[in-house]
Amino acid sequence: MQTPGIRAFETIIECLKYATTGDLPPNTGKGAAFVHDPQIAGETDVKGQVKLLFRNTNNIKMICVRSVQCTIKKGTRSFKSLESQLTAHRSDNERSTISNRCAELDAQMPISLGVSKSILENVIFCHQEDSSWPLSDPSTLKKKFDEIFEALRYTKALDQIKSIRKEQQAQVKIDEATLLHYKSDKERAEKVKAEQDETNGKIQIFQDRVAKLDEQLRKITQQQDDLFRFNQEFQKTIAELAQYRQEKTSLESNLEELLHGLEILEDSDSELESKRKRFEDQLKTGTAEKNRKKDERNRLSEDLNSLRSILSRLLSEQGKYRAEAEAHERHIQTREELVKSISEIHGFKGFEMRLDERRINDFRNRLSHNLNEQKLLLENTKSEGRNRESEITSKLQEKMAKQSSYDHEKSAARNQIRSIETKLNDVQLSHDNISINEDDVILVQSKLEREKSELQKLKDDLQTVDYEEKIKTKNSELREIDEKLESLNEETVIENQHAETRAKLTMMRDESESKEAILQRLLSTTKIRAADVLGGDPDISGLDSTLSQVLRHKKNRHIESAETDYETANRGLAALQTRMTMVEESVTKMKSQKTDYRNQLDNLCPGYGPNSYLVYIDELKGQVAEASEQINKNQGGIEILTHAKNYLEKQNACFLCRRRFEGEDDKGDFLTAILSRNDPKKLEEGKGHLKKLEDTFRIAQSKEGIYQWWKNADTEINLIQREYQELNERMDEAAQDAEAKKDAITKARSEYRKAEELRKPIAELARLREEIKKLKVSIEDREGELANSGSTRTIEEIRNEVTSLNESSRRLKRELNTLTAERDKRRQTINTLENKVRDTRLEMHDVTQKLETRKELQKRIGELREVLDKLSEDITKAEEAAKTIAPEIAQLRTKLTEHREEQSQREHKLQDILHRLNQSMTRFHTANREIQNYIETNGPTQLEDTREQIKNTENQFVELELRISKISDEMAQFEKETSSYQTFERQISDNLRIRRMQRKIEQLDQDIRDLEAKNAERDRDQYQDDSEKLKQKHGRLFSERAGLLGEIKQMDNQLAKFEKELETEFKNAHENYRKQYIKVKTIGAANDDLQKYGKALDNAIMKYHSLKMEDINRIVDELWKSTYSGSDVDTIIIRSDNETARGNRSYNYRVCMVKGTAELDMRGRCSAGQKVLACLIIRLALAECFGTNCGILALDEPTTNLDKENAESLARSLNAIIKARRQQNNFQLIVITHDEAFLAMMGCAEYADKYWRISRNERSV
Repeated sequence: MQTPGIRAFETIIECLKYATTGDLPPNTGKGAAFVHDPQIAGETDVKGQVKLLFRNTNNIKMICVRSVQCTIKKGTRSFKSLESQLTAHRSDNERSTISNRCAELDAQMPISLGVSKSILENVIFCHQEDSSWPLSDPSTLKKKFDEIFEALRYTKALDQIKSIRKEQQAQVKIDEATLLHYKSDKERAEKVKAEQDETNGKIQIFQDRVAKLDEQLRKITQQQDDLFRFNQEFQKTIAELAQYRQEKTSLESNLEELLHGLEILEDSDSELESKRKRFEDQLKTGTAEKNRKKDERNRLSEDLNSLRSILSRLLSEQGKYRAEAEAHERHIQTREELVKSISEIHGFKGFEMRLDERRINDFRNRLSHNLNEQKLLLENTKSEGRNRESEITSKLQEKMAKQSSYDHEKSAARNQIRSIETKLNDVQLSHDNISINEDDVILVQSKLEREKSELQKLKDDLQTVDYEEKIKTKNSELREIDEKLESLNEETVIENQHAETRAKLTMMRDESESKEAILQRLLSTTKIRAADVLGGDPDISGLDSTLSQVLRHKKNRHIESAETDYETANRGLAALQTRMTMVEESVTKMKSQKTDYRNQLDNLCPGYGPNSYLVYIDELKGQVAEASEQINKNQGGIEILTHAKNYLEKQNACFLCRRRFEGEDDKGDFLTAILSRNDPKKLEEGKGHLKKLEDTFRIAQSKEGIYQWWKNADTEINLIQREYQELNERMDEAAQDAEAKKDAITKARSEYRKAEELRKPIAELARLREEIKKLKVSIEDREGELANSGSTRTIEEIRNEVTSLNESSRRLKRELNTLTAERDKRRQTINTLENKVRDTRLEMHDVTQKLETRKELQKRIGELREVLDKLSEDITKAEEAAKTIAPEIAQLRTKLTEHREEQSQREHKLQDILHRLNQSMTRFHTANREIQNYIETNGPTQLEDTREQIKNTENQFVELELRISKISDEMAQFEKETSSYQTFERQISDNLRIRRMQRKIEQLDQDIRDLEAKNAERDRDQYQDDSEKLKQKHGRLFSERAGLLGEIKQMDNQLAKFEKELETEFKNAHENYRKQYIKVKTIGAANDDLQKYGKALDNAIMKYHSLKMEDINRIVDELWKSTYSGSDVDTIIIRSDNETARGNRSYNYRVCMVKGTAELDMRGRCSAGQKVLACLIIRLALAECFGTNCGILALDEPTTNLDKENAESLARSLNAIIKARRQQNNFQLIVITHDEAFLAMMGCAEYADKYWRISRNERSV
């Protein structure tokens, strides 16, 4: 691709890189500078698309499409990626879309091209600005090479393997310790399980005994329940007897009180009931009539209250209507004064005298007419003003539009002039920079012929000297020396192996002697400890079996016997503890119940105390009898006073002395005295007090059982506390016995542990004996191996011969390097001359092209100057036309301003008159509205109607008061009659009540005799004897049962402890041990595999890196020697130095230039041309090594900063690469340059049918 402009071919490489990697070009910000600027294009947004057709590694045709968009908003450019697509086109015309997402496309493209993203970015499609990365700073260079070698992925994997293995090794140690712990838990869990089964058997035996005791206790409890029910029956009889006696005493007392002062009637019960029934009927009839009168009086009272409210409302309305009439007269006077005032203001005539309604209406019409006329005049004035202003404004806008068009024409012409002048300056500058004529072309042609002749002479001289044969001979001699050195190395290895055998033999002997000494020391100490445990002087050889027998004996006899004794003592102690707990709970419960019963008795009889319960009962009985007697007295007194009152009202005389009252004052005093004493409320209060006393007495009687229990509670508590003291003494003795048994267990276990501790040293003795035995066998084997092997030379003689051969090899290499240098020097000279010839050819082509360009630029200058002249004439015409129209615009603006001021004054004057008329109309309507409202609401008639209603209501009010007074007199008369009926009815009721009480007393006498015949007091004594016997038997059996339950509880606690241990401490002990054993073995094997794999991966990484670097440096060496035409640098090489002391996996890279035996860093020491050439050669070498699956390589302006000789050498090298790889089906070389001579030197005509020339059109596209 050839282009005369810089930006065009940069865009091509940028598009290739963007299509394959998705990375935007450098220095484009967020991508907005990558797309054509919308402002230049005259659009709000510009869309771009890159479409790439290629074949993937499977030779399938692929199309990659990436679309972008640049948008400008408010001066800010924004870039975004649109939908992208990767499509596969197969041979059968089948099309399939692989991906539409940008992220997936970025990942899929390197896979389809067969190379990594780093190769695409840094090697195949490298931007010109980034092409010098091989000579960048060390950190950047290391990052690039690490990405190309993908070192980070492998080194991370290797580090991860080692990290995992290290973690797993630490985990294995932890797991092994855990395994030992789980093994111990498993053994302990088995022991706990055996003890648990034994305890379960003992618990079953005890539970059977407890079940038998429960059955006996159940029978005793049943007998106690039967006895208690029998006790309840005679207690019930005793309680009924006491109740009947109390009830009889109460009835006799009440009967005596009723008989006092009561008239005894001789009529029969039926006659008395008939009289009482008749009086009740008369009383009901009178009460119904009384209620009817009362309802009628209440209804009339409500009507009276309603009339009172209506009268109050009517009086209030009358005052309001009178005030409204007075206000109406004031409003009429005010309206008349207002009309006269408005008429004077506006000049209305005929309204100076008294005004009636007709003249008021005339005034209203006249005012309204003037107001409408003024509104119409104002609207007409405004309309005329707007029409005149619109006419002037239209003329002004027309003139200003013409002036604006002239200004726009001038501005557009000036802009075109500036643009054309800029172009003219650029073209003139380009023309002046080209100083080429026909003579220059002739000089360059002669120079080219001379250089060709000199080049041919050097090539003929090189043919005469046969460097290749000499170099071949030296290489043959070097191979022979290398073969001898290899043979000597093998012999050295064999000798080194024997030396290792001797060293191992020495180490084995030392180890054997060391373990013998350890064995003797351990043997002496073990014998002393064994004598202490086993007694006497034990035999060391049979110590293991003897120790096992002793351990079994100690465990079976001593420890188990002591544990059995301790468990028996513990069970007895537990039984005592349980019994003590039950006795203590019983005492606590009885004390609590005693306190509760004492509180109940204190609350029942406050101020007396529980000991005075019987006294409190007797006092309550007396209070009930006294209250009942008082009520009977009060009731008799009330009846007498009632008779006295009735007699006074009928006879106007005293009921007792029959003395008549002469005056109303005496009668009134007597009646007041009777009423003050005759208080029914006191009688009701007395009855209520009696009922409370009876309830209190009944509750107190029900607490007699509680009192008896409380009275005997102290004796019961003392008996139980004595039993608790005896149990406590037995508890101390049992605890001392259990402690002694526990000490015996501790002593037996201590002796067992001493014997158990001998197991480890005895096992260690056996292990040492076995290891010493194995070492002796290995020593004998190594001694026989050395005796059977023989050697003719020592290692020192072999090393001397190797040194001699290495010296010969270095001498031959120096001679070979000298021959190679002479050959390369002659070749370099030829390359230099070839580069000169190539440069001269390029110069010839350049001179010819510049001469043609100069002629074209001269023609373009003339055309631009003609356009400038025409634009200057257009500007002059527009300025003259604008000058003629400016005075007319100024005159129209002045006229418009004057019209607006005059119109505003006229409208303001008319508006002021209209405002005054509106105010007058509003004031008139406000004054007239109050008058009209009073007339419309019938104000004059309402006052008269209200006066008439008040008169009628007052008459009804007087009539209702009279009717209510009459009904009240009738009700007072009825009250007097009802009082007489009630007195006689009460006398009959008292007689009937006395007869019922007498019959009730007779019945109670019979019931008391019947209950006394049942002998309930004798049964109570028998009950107490039987109850005591059952209670003692129940206590004895319950004590035995409590002891058994205590032992069962103790064993249950042991079982719970065993169960808790099995569920918590030893839960899944067997399964945990099995899983942990499998885990330890599995992780150990996995760690061994990780070590092998990590070592293999490490070696593979090292091998891969060394092979690739060797290939890269070989290709770099060949390309440099065949391309570089200078003599100051023999070759270049990429050094990869170890970054750490480990010497693997991580490298620091640098590019070095070699001259003879000297090697220097190339960065900072080379020229610009050498830098470009070195970077280009390194990229070619990397493409050759890493791009086998992707044969594409793009060179972006490869000749930048290269002199002619190096450019020609580069062209020949690229030609050689094309020849070597042209048969490769995926090979494609893309060269982007503006140097056609370089393309000719590459020989593109031999391989390419055409090449693309890129240029810009008039829209810079």
